[in-house]
Amino acid sequence: MSFSPEQQKEIQKLQQMQQQFEQIRNHRMQLERRENELKTTMETIENIEDTEQIYKSVGQLLLKTDIGTAKNDVKDELEQLETKLISVRSSEKSLEERFQAAQEKFRSSMGQ
Repeated sequence: MSFSPEQQKEIQKLQQMQQQFEQIRNHRMQLERRENELKTTMETIENIEDTEQIYKSVGQLLLKTDIGTAKNDVKDELEQLETKLISVRSSEKSLEERFQAAQEKFRSSMGQ
């Protein structure tokens, strides 16, 4: 099947949108994995007695830290991550809707 120049441009736009959607989806999945790690870390910290010693990884070093500081650090990072996730999920949904609409438009222009 041969496509007109306009149709070829539309196909390229659809391919670009699909690539963007896949990138956003992959980014969301990475953030969700990190969110799960942080939640597990927070649960672990919550179960440690205040008298226990814990260490925090900073690059290639492990630094001794108190539990209160560790809780605050994890809580802050989790809050920031949840804000990013809201934004990424919104972008993902918007792009998916635009992609589906563009795909439908192209299909109807092709007479399918």
